Amino acid sequence: MLLPLLYLLLGFTLARLRIDIRKIASTVLMRVAIPYVVIHNMVFSQQGTFVIMAAIVAIMAIMLGIGWLLRRDAVEALNFSYLNIGWMGLPIAVSLFGNDAAAVMIAAYVGSSLFGNTVSAALLAPPGSTSWPQRLRTLLLSPAFLAMITGLLLSPFAAQLSLLDQWLYEPAKVLMSLLGMGVLGMWLAHARISRAEVSRSVLLTLQRVVALLLVMWSAIQLGTLAGLDWVQQYARVLYLICLLPPAAIIVILETHYLRTGRSASSIAVGTCISVILIVLYAVGLRLLG
Repeated sequence: MLLPLLYLLLGFTLARLRIDIRKIASTVLMRVAIPYVVIHNMVFSQQGTFVIMAAIVAIMAIMLGIGWLLRRDAVEALNFSYLNIGWMGLPIAVSLFGNDAAAVMIAAYVGSSLFGNTVSAALLAPPGSTSWPQRLRTLLLSPAFLAMITGLLLSPFAAQLSLLDQWLYEPAKVLMSLLGMGVLGMWLAHARISRAEVSRSVLLTLQRVVALLLVMWSAIQLGTLAGLDWVQQYARVLYLICLLPPAAIIVILETHYLRTGRSASSIAVGTCISVILIVLYAVGLRLLG
């Protein structure tokens, strides 16, 4: 948890020193680090995790639709559906529920990353590329989508690629976290968070939490009816996902496709609110035993 915070402070400091590498950092992240991590997850994911990945993709698609209906804004629709499962949710889940929760959160993180990084290419299409055929073309040619296809094609060769992957995967993860949180810090250094922004973010967070709790509850009931016994076993872990803030990577996607960073303030405020909700959730779990 401390390393992402240090990366955030590093980006904030660089911005104060008038060193602006947001464009370069977002390009490296979108074209190198994220595609490699996507390929890794597609090649080495265990078969049982695909159920969770598919469920998270379906849940995110529903939440994206709800967010679009509520705000009619592509960036805010992403804020409504793409959550910080990896950098924030995973360590919190492990601390609350033990190492058994890690497999669920990792699978959820992979599913959310695949969905968010591919759909954003079409959703954040620059002005002049707003027709659906153009959006679809943007999605199909996006680095994340091409990486997903590459990962599927390479999955039969997982054993042969494992040695090379051991050398590349950890640096790619560090690079992704460093650049992602660093660019967020750079945007926050220039952000002016007003009372109106705080009020709007609070409302958006509450709407997201309520909507996601309903969608997640429905998904858990469907899983139980389908005979997936582990769904009820990990229900508390899945409900934790509903309290998480927007993913910090959204500001990278926005920087790369739109050359703006207005999501930074929403992510910062949303993260503060989520921390409070998660603390209350943890206290409630302790009281209930």
